[in-house]
Amino acid sequence: MIVDKHSKEIKVKVLYWGPTGSGKTTNLVHLSRFGRIEPTLMLDRSGSTVYFDLVILEENWHDYRIVYTIFASCGQDYYAPLRKLIIEKTDFVVFVLDSKRSRLEENIDSFNELITLIGKDVPIIIQANKRDLEDKLSIEEIRANIGDNYSIIEAIAVDGVGVTETFSTVRDSVKPMLSSLLESKENL
Repeated sequence: MIVDKHSKEIKVKVLYWGPTGSGKTTNLVHLSRFGRIEPTLMLDRSGSTVYFDLVILEENWHDYRIVYTIFASCGQDYYAPLRKLIIEKTDFVVFVLDSKRSRLEENIDSFNELITLIGKDVPIIIQANKRDLEDKLSIEEIRANIGDNYSIIEAIAVDGVGVTETFSTVRDSVKPMLSSLLESKENL
């Protein structure tokens, strides 16, 4: 997080991460409706993200303006080197899990790559997307395979279900971190 006490602005980088086709871009398209700036989407002919997608949302908090720069990483394996660049200086991660049972291994691989690149110091929440599918993983199966110490929010991003709830969870989690950060800066 970057705090500029002179301009009273706080910049927070949020990264939506997950396997290809899990719904990261769909989340950002829905979130962009709450912003003042059009989303930046870099898609190939098939509609897959090429490098990253970007949405910027802002809100006032105490005497500050918080600017959330929200990225969606590309999920395809051949873009793995680019994901290493996108993940740098991330403050918060939303792991977008594809609930389809047949995608379990892809979810596990993507999550393990995330943990390898970012470590355990950056907060992560899980959005279990595509909950409308009949052959979906149960929340218990997700916890057993990904980890049980993460908040899980159920979503059907294509319909906008769970999208704002997911981002609200990010916002609610970031604010205590910001309070601590501002208190520590005041004591310097």
